[in-house]
Amino acid sequence: MAGTAGNGRKRCVKTVDSGYYHDHYGDLANAFGSDSVALFEHFVKYGMDEGRQASTGFNVYTYMNRYRDLNAAYGSDLKMYYQHYIKYGISEGRSAQ
Repeated sequence: MAGTAGNGRKRCVKTVDSGYYHDHYGDLANAFGSDSVALFEHFVKYGMDEGRQASTGFNVYTYMNRYRDLNAAYGSDLKMYYQHYIKYGISEGRSAQ
C-alpha cells in the first residue's frame, strides 16, 4: 500500500509544481507567498476547477482537446481531467503538453 501512495505522489508532482504555480499567478503569490503546502491545497480545492496550470508538464485544455474519449466522458469538468491524468493518463503514455 505504501508503494501505491508513493507512486501517486510522484504522479502528482508532474502535475503540480508550487514554484511554477506561484510564479504564474500573482494573486496566489500575494495570498500565500511561497508556502508550497498552501499553494498545493489551493490548486486541489480551486485551481483544478478554475483550469489553472500548475506545471509545465500538464495543460488541462491540451489534455481535454487531445483525447475525445475523455472529452466524451468528462465534458467541461476540468478536475476530472487532472484526476484521470494522475491516475491513468501518465501510465497510459498520454501527453498533456
